[in-house]
Amino acid sequence: MSALSEFRDGLRSGDILVSGSHQYQDFEDYLLPAKQWQEIGEHHQILVAITTEYTTYLKQRSTLLFEKFDHFSYLIAKTELPGVVIEKGKLIISAVTSNLPDGAIQFRDRVYGLLLRIKLTD
Repeated sequence: MSALSEFRDGLRSGDILVSGSHQYQDFEDYLLPAKQWQEIGEHHQILVAITTEYTTYLKQRSTLLFEKFDHFSYLIAKTELPGVVIEKGKLIISAVTSNLPDGAIQFRDRVYGLLLRIKLTD
């Protein structure tokens, strides 16, 4: 049992690898092969879901930001955002209230009461 326990811990920590396993494989197996990575670097073909041209990226993100601002402004004007109002030219956001049932709050407090208070230095 001790050997199996240690084997399990080794698998979980990544110290032991299993050939052909999808879950317990070598970290290097998740990466692109070195030759393929060199080819991508030489041809400047970085495989990401966003554009790698920074001016285009910044333009896209600023356009999205202003679209979100416009949508937010529309919702505020129509008073369709719960807990958000404009009074005397100031944006007022009401405090978030907990949506936990009273029973859950009492249970949480009881559980925390059972835990030992340990100093961080300990």
